[in-house]
Amino acid sequence: MRYILSSLLVLAVYSALAQDTLSVLFAGDAMSHLTQAKWAKTVDGYDYFDCFVPIQPYLNQSDYNIVNLETPLAGRVSGYPKFSAPDSYLDALEGAGFNLFLLANNHVMDCSKEGMERTIGQLEQRCLPYAGAYADGLSRDSLYPCYITLGNSQEQLTFAIFNCTYGTNGLPVTAPCVVNRLDTAEIRKDYQTSLQRDADFRIMCVHWGVEYKTKASDNQRKLAYWLADLGFDLIIGSHPHVVQEYEVITTADGRQVPVFYSLGNLISNQRWRGSNGGILASVRFLTTERTILDVSYLPVYVHKGSWKGKKQYFLLPTPELVDTLDRVPIPKADRDSLIIFHNDTRERLNNLTLTPVLKTE
Repeated sequence: MRYILSSLLVLAVYSALAQDTLSVLFAGDAMSHLTQAKWAKTVDGYDYFDCFVPIQPYLNQSDYNIVNLETPLAGRVSGYPKFSAPDSYLDALEGAGFNLFLLANNHVMDCSKEGMERTIGQLEQRCLPYAGAYADGLSRDSLYPCYITLGNSQEQLTFAIFNCTYGTNGLPVTAPCVVNRLDTAEIRKDYQTSLQRDADFRIMCVHWGVEYKTKASDNQRKLAYWLADLGFDLIIGSHPHVVQEYEVITTADGRQVPVFYSLGNLISNQRWRGSNGGILASVRFLTTERTILDVSYLPVYVHKGSWKGKKQYFLLPTPELVDTLDRVPIPKADRDSLIIFHNDTRERLNNLTLTPVLKTE
């Protein structure tokens, strides 16, 4: 009887937690290489929707989804070094379930002032919130940081989302456009200004680090500790195009601040080891206590090829596949690459738990 009561108690506690939690999911770099556009080409335009179908159940179970949009939408299609994706790329990201788009990255000015303004216009036309880059200073003053309130009328949490980048590949930010830079004086000022408005959590999404380095640099680590001590509750990194380590920083006042140094690529045509995937970082917040309850991650491999009768770039959640990969109808070289990516990521994030696998058809 004691065992049965204990089990019921555990179920009751879990049920209560499920009702009193909110989850926010963070995705890495949404790139748009020219080959991706060629594979998405249709008679009528470009269709990227199938790319995100395998991860959509994970996006659906999250209360809010944030992604780094690392390409302008300049009204034309181009690849590296100056990206521009068709508008249907944004349609696919929105359709998959992404809610907030980060713009402060090194490619935001690839198509100059006009390209950035058009990107913002496409987001605003769809009523999609964004952070990190603005058409002018007045827009920045009114929209930054981006405040998001989630939950019901009884239990709500408000998040202040900050976003900045180390640079724009040497391309000028033409006035009146504004791109948030990784400037500690400016960040401190923005943080202090944000205190005039209530927020339960202040989250910094920062574009930093060294490309293709699987370990955070000393500069990243130094800045992370500075951001944590300043008062940020969570730090999410992007730009290296590979997954980097996870750390929990203990601040001088005893707060615990989770740091993802780099989420890697959400989707791209980078096919080499480490860059052929990324993670979805899931953070659950306890609404009753206004604290972070737990953090987990889902490794996602970018498969370029056929999947379930279609040919496209597909984002495959690796924990769903690694145990049955011998029965997955993809070439052996792709299966081997997926396994290597999965194992590398698990080893790099060995201090984190995996997001529970969802049973999908």
